[in-house]
Amino acid sequence: MGLSAHPADRIPEGVHSQTYDLPLFGSREDGEIPDGMRTFVYTANNPDSPVIKHIYTCNRPSMQVEPNYLFRDLQLFVHLQWQKAATKLAIGPYFTYLAGFGHEGESTPDPWNKVPVCITRAREFMQNLGRRSGQYEAFTVDQLTVLAWHNTGSRKGSPFPARDTPVAILCLGADVEFSLSPRAGFPPVEVSMQLGQSPRRNLKASKVKYEVKDLADSDDDDDDEEPLFTRLGHTRSVSNSALVKASAKRKRQSELLLTLVHGDMLMLSGDEFEWVLKRTGMSIILIGPDLAGSQVQTRRLKKNLFLDVEGVAWLFGRNEKSALGVPGELVSENAPIRLTAQELGAPNGTKFVYAACGRNHTLLVGDDGQLWTCGANNMGQCGHPVCPEVTKFKLVSGPKSDGNKDKVIKAAAGLNFSLILTDTGRVYAFGSAERGQLGNGKTGEHIVTGGKLVYDAEPEPLLIKALDGHTIVDVACGQQHAVALTSDGHIYVWGCNGYGRMGLGTGLQNDVLIPKVVPHFAGPNEKTRAGQIITGPTNTVVIDRQQMYFMAGKWKNTGEGSSGQPYSSFRYIQDVMGCKISHASCGGVTHWLLAVDDDGSTMTIAFGQNASNVVEFYTGELGLGPEEPKSATKPTKHDPLNEIDVIQIAAGQNTTFFLAKPSDKLSDLPRHPVDVEPPEVCVVCNEDNGDDDSPLACDKCDYPYHIGCLDPPLDAVPDGEWFCPECEDEPGAPVAIGGVRKPVKRGVKSKAMFVDDEEDEHTGQKRKAPAKKAAPSKKRK
Repeated sequence: MGLSAHPADRIPEGVHSQTYDLPLFGSREDGEIPDGMRTFVYTANNPDSPVIKHIYTCNRPSMQVEPNYLFRDLQLFVHLQWQKAATKLAIGPYFTYLAGFGHEGESTPDPWNKVPVCITRAREFMQNLGRRSGQYEAFTVDQLTVLAWHNTGSRKGSPFPARDTPVAILCLGADVEFSLSPRAGFPPVEVSMQLGQSPRRNLKASKVKYEVKDLADSDDDDDDEEPLFTRLGHTRSVSNSALVKASAKRKRQSELLLTLVHGDMLMLSGDEFEWVLKRTGMSIILIGPDLAGSQVQTRRLKKNLFLDVEGVAWLFGRNEKSALGVPGELVSENAPIRLTAQELGAPNGTKFVYAACGRNHTLLVGDDGQLWTCGANNMGQCGHPVCPEVTKFKLVSGPKSDGNKDKVIKAAAGLNFSLILTDTGRVYAFGSAERGQLGNGKTGEHIVTGGKLVYDAEPEPLLIKALDGHTIVDVACGQQHAVALTSDGHIYVWGCNGYGRMGLGTGLQNDVLIPKVVPHFAGPNEKTRAGQIITGPTNTVVIDRQQMYFMAGKWKNTGEGSSGQPYSSFRYIQDVMGCKISHASCGGVTHWLLAVDDDGSTMTIAFGQNASNVVEFYTGELGLGPEEPKSATKPTKHDPLNEIDVIQIAAGQNTTFFLAKPSDKLSDLPRHPVDVEPPEVCVVCNEDNGDDDSPLACDKCDYPYHIGCLDPPLDAVPDGEWFCPECEDEPGAPVAIGGVRKPVKRGVKSKAMFVDDEEDEHTGQKRKAPAKKAAPSKKRK
């Protein structure tokens, strides 16, 4: 079974545990715990098992310095509100404070830019623990709930929503015992367990007998502060045995019982978790879910950036840390911001040719070799002197070689670092050096005041000297690793090698501080060398020159390719061996490929595990439809995109965008927003001429026009897409939903955009808008 963090912890039947220690603090010897954090992982051997991670301080004072400050400052500087009645969060009485977004149905939370400093520190502390000790490298605390009690007792709250994204629970103060039960329950297997004695305390060993009851059997609404063990039917007896022995009889679904000491944190994922806690004294619990990209509402969208054919950038989505370079917390997808290089001070005629997005920073590349950045800059990832954030797009002075500025042609961005590629084939890096992402051979790890561990921050673009002598033609960034492709098809990798994501085949997961060549694509046969590189959060994909698809690292949650069985060397995916892959993209939970179908058309292939597909609240990352499976563990042809000529795919953490050629089939797909509630009659004459002269609807705003009311009038309905004069004049204007637009005068100029001069079977014909009340309003889906 492995060790437990505390002798009172209880592991249900069918659940196995494993532990890992951070490499930073060395390895475990002779059963001794190193002077650092340890993570206990609890899961079950089935594909859809939830995962519980207990990040354990080992009760070491050196690991509880920041928790000490947080415990003090949360009481001194945060206005904790008294809650007596039962609420969604828990059963009163208790104190609470809310920060961030997404607290539906609760009192108004403080936005992140107005929270006390200690709340910001608590958020950063939880994020750092989650990313490093919890190994959720993209973990972000989007909302924070603080629950505080000044006495002992036990309570139950609403389930932790960790089905699609992780939830973190930080314990401050007195010990807290958590009983956790996933909604799906634990596997019904009877086992006998033996748990190792905890190093946390010098306690006498205890023999523990449990009669397990379902959480639903407990009296959660009782205000009596009865101990949790008694309420759940637990009994204890003490013996002098060397080990803590536990046996359990399974009646229905059992719960996992964990004890959190001051500074410990739980990470929950893969399901919703029922919970009950027992407090041994004054305690403060901080609950921080990662909501990024998990819901349909605009405020849940990550930032998004598109470049059009004219070299203009379009931006929308979340604007955390000014990642979009504009004021405000978000930009609606119905009213994206249009940005030209001239607005940033570039000469007339300059166009944007490339863009890259990190967690909270953005890079734009002009065709003149200039680089602009904005967003979070706490590690210098924007290429400017270190500061919390760069609020507007700002020109980067580098990179420079021999005193002359090099011309940038491409950029890539990770969590908190950036790469740029120049026209001379040289690569520069800037930002955090924590995992060796800068490729300069060091991390700059050092201790500062308060025992805090920090790393080098390099705001000046640094030349990666180990790549000198090679002509680099492409670069890519994962969350904390980097990949470069040479002109001769060799691949160099550096940075975090957790889960073997670099495909070096050594079996080791040590960080790589200087770029190393990947042996798999360094052979003498040029056809087996690399042609394209793609990175995901914890994986790397290579398409070789024969258009075969290879994967390394962690790319799913269970089975081969998961954290327990990652690909430490590049392997081809057998299910697509017969396909010629032309393009690929990796998101947070999804993988996408483009290949040539049997009839010569483009086939879209998708797969991903435990992707969200809940219709009302969550996006379906695979886009297979509300009635289809949430997961596709093997590559499968994407039926909703069948017969659609997809050109390019951009997969994000929980959102994917497709660039496709216009066609009838594409027009039949649902669009966003689905219905803009346009007028029912021509907006020029305001008349209904019946079915014989039903108006033409704009492909963007759906506003109807008689073809004879346009100037010049149209003789017939045009082929392909058609946009009304107002949408032609203002291509970035927002889509008004149910809004009233100023009436259009007669003689309005007509501009028709045709897909192709010659009509073919893939050219869609624009349909007419229906006449008023003559038939139900037919709108483009």
